Amino acid sequence: MNKKLLTFLVVLLLHLGSTINLQAQQIEPSYGQGIRVNLDTSGKKYLRIITWHQVWARYAENNPGSMVNGEMTNSQYDMAMRRSRMLFLVQLSPRFLILSHFGINNQTLVSGGGNG
Repeated sequence: MNKKLLTFLVVLLLHLGSTINLQAQQIEPSYGQGIRVNLDTSGKKYLRIITWHQVWARYAENNPGSMVNGEMTNSQYDMAMRRSRMLFLVQLSPRFLILSHFGINNQTLVSGGGNG
């Protein structure tokens, strides 16, 4: 395996595993610099990866006699990945930049984000 590719994958996994940021919503979000991998020795050609996520954890006390999925329950909880985004920037020359933006919304433990 290519040494640069292996280094990139290790750094990506370390970054994704260490970016837990427990803050409430902000007026001006600062996403930081993300991961940057230089593709040449001068640093003019590079790959940058920026990620940001919003996770929700909810707990509710129900009214007496409330039913969830056909069962009586006094309380319920849910966790959801409200938003998850990943941005890739590849600067191949001073005048050529490739940008890709991927993301998902509303992935929960109950629904999985699918229909029905």
